[in-house]
Amino acid sequence: MKIQPATAKPRAGTNAVPGWMLSKLGVRNVVSSQEEWPTVGWETLAKANPTFIVAAEMNRRRFPADYIAVKREYLTGDPVTSEMEPEYLMVQPGDTVKFIAADPGHNAATIAGMIPGDGRKFVGKINEEIEVILTDAGIWGIKCSPHYTMGMVMLIQVGDTPANEADLPDNLPDAARQRMLDILERRDAES
Repeated sequence: MKIQPATAKPRAGTNAVPGWMLSKLGVRNVVSSQEEWPTVGWETLAKANPTFIVAAEMNRRRFPADYIAVKREYLTGDPVTSEMEPEYLMVQPGDTVKFIAADPGHNAATIAGMIPGDGRKFVGKINEEIEVILTDAGIWGIKCSPHYTMGMVMLIQVGDTPANEADLPDNLPDAARQRMLDILERRDAES
């Protein structure tokens, strides 16, 4: 059975057990409804610019959003939550790359384990442009920090050696790894 992600409305759990758990951890829920299980749209969550999204599997199986796979499919496939443009960039050592905050709630930052040679880590501020000079040849992994676990990543090839699967560290979040593999597949298809 295929469940369409577009019908997978998330429920925020503000006054239920998940809300209580978050309050005990000192975490603020971006949904402020007083309903026990308010139904909200993904767009509402994106506009609230959460630091992270907690997605849970529901055992009841009454609604499409009860399935964690439906939530994951939507979050990793939706342009608001999953894409950086361009997804694959080729430059030469010493080139300057400018990351433009085209939509609110995003930044650009290096991914640990994906900084070649003596390259320097960088972390842009949310909603601000950042310019960096990429001096070291190799494959640079770039993420949007708030949306990294949802797969909002890109690859930068500095120099003439293209990226391949061996360039991807083992500890990447699942959605980020899959997104990078998809990027490599599209790049290879276009070559």
